[in-house]
Amino acid sequence: MRTRVLAAALLLGSAALASAARADVVATIDGAYDSSCSEDPVCNNAVTSLLYTFSSNTGVAYNASSYDTPVIYIINSSGYDMNVASLTGFRYQGGANGIDLTDTAAGFPATIAANSVYAYIWNTGGGNCGPGLGTNLFANDYDDLLGCSTSDQPGNVQLTFSATLAGGPDAGPIYAQFSPTTNYTGSFVGFEGLDETGNAESVWDAHSGTEVGTLAVIQTGIAPENVPEPITLSLFGAGVAGAAALRRRKSKAA
Repeated sequence: MRTRVLAAALLLGSAALASAARADVVATIDGAYDSSCSEDPVCNNAVTSLLYTFSSNTGVAYNASSYDTPVIYIINSSGYDMNVASLTGFRYQGGANGIDLTDTAAGFPATIAANSVYAYIWNTGGGNCGPGLGTNLFANDYDDLLGCSTSDQPGNVQLTFSATLAGGPDAGPIYAQFSPTTNYTGSFVGFEGLDETGNAESVWDAHSGTEVGTLAVIQTGIAPENVPEPITLSLFGAGVAGAAALRRRKSKAA
């Protein structure tokens, strides 16, 4: 009996692992700072191939550069509409200065059409120093010496894209989650114009066109909640280890 139960458990575990491992890639997300789709090889090729339409939340042309602004290019190569789409940001670094740590991208479209490139420019309201993540991805560039005060370190942001694919073998929920530290490139990329410490006025915020390329793949499944960045996770692990060591010392003392 015990053998049969163990075998069944192993079978269920294997099925669960196989299910978790099957995550089909349906599209990609590129990023840029102070730049344009025409300067991104993947984005540019998608538009100039004439098989992809281009649109954005501000109505800018695909070759129009943004200034002091992060841009996310969602390249929907799946062949199906992405419905119920949303994009949220979670700040995991830098001081809050009274600003919420999470926010939903204002003006983000509910549908990303099949065979299209959608550029979301995260600076859709107010000035560079306006309040809230809804107007600027990194809390409005508080330390931008070219136009704002040095009152706060803006900090880097983790982005989560979620939608529902309308058809095909992968129909259902899809998502992408990435940050400057954890992304498709495998290295740090300042697509927000910020460096590893969360500060601007670095090589990433040079106002001369910083092209990043593919930041994430959109895959089947449901996005996890805000995942701690590696440095946060390592600190958490150290805390757990420290607590365990303290318990062992108390046990020996007893």
